[in-house]
Amino acid sequence: MTNGLCELVRQDHDDHERTLAAMVDPTTRPNELYSLLDVLQLAIAVHAAAEARVLSILLAKHKSPRALSMIAAQTRMEHRAQRAILKDLLRISPGSLAWYDRTLELRVLAIDHAARADYARWTYEEHLGGELRHQLAGEYATDRMKLLSTTSPIVIADSRESVVIS
Repeated sequence: MTNGLCELVRQDHDDHERTLAAMVDPTTRPNELYSLLDVLQLAIAVHAAAEARVLSILLAKHKSPRALSMIAAQTRMEHRAQRAILKDLLRISPGSLAWYDRTLELRVLAIDHAARADYARWTYEEHLGGELRHQLAGEYATDRMKLLSTTSPIVIADSRESVVIS
């Protein structure tokens, strides 16, 4: 699972990066930017909600060392920051200087967030058994699909990210 969960998360991060790259590409037409923003907003909401659920399951089932709690807290903070910028972009004219500035800021945050994947992978491998790692990968994949079938994954993501993990 570690590889399974981490690979699923990595695939999401790669999808986010491709979308962000298109959003800052000067050859992308302004009328395409809102569509890309809609896609990214949904993708990040689904990813953040599924990851929040998996991390909650992990911390509930496992007497977690501080490293796992820190990964969970950091992940939630980073997702909130990304989603705050996405909300800002909804109020900015696509293709404007402000649009590109905020989109680049989001891209930097997303790249930094994705770069922590190896640390999380190593930590999971060190502290979690194979059965739990396999279960978490399944939970992540299933939750993503459930979220995509709901009418508003963004609202669900908001509610899950408001939960504080100590």
